[in-house]
Amino acid sequence: MPPFETVSPRWSARLRGDTVFRMGRYENPLTTPPRIGDRVIVQFGGQDCEATVVEDRGDIGIGGRRLYRVEVPMDEWYTAVLELPLDELRAA
Repeated sequence: MPPFETVSPRWSARLRGDTVFRMGRYENPLTTPPRIGDRVIVQFGGQDCEATVVEDRGDIGIGGRRLYRVEVPMDEWYTAVLELPLDELRAA
């Protein structure tokens, strides 16, 4: 028997290729689209991180999803820059 059949259904969904961080993204959804400079919460490295919206990229994502460029400060010298769809951003 393959090992993925012995795990819970929650884990088996992850093994089929679903993105892990999507499981808890609706806890604090955005009520309006964010503007440049707004603070949002994103999943990065398996944990919630506060980020700043730096660019609205428009409806250029897969299926016309709206993309945003956000900056996540990692330490005083490094800032990670991510491009994420609107449905993966939460209100800060």
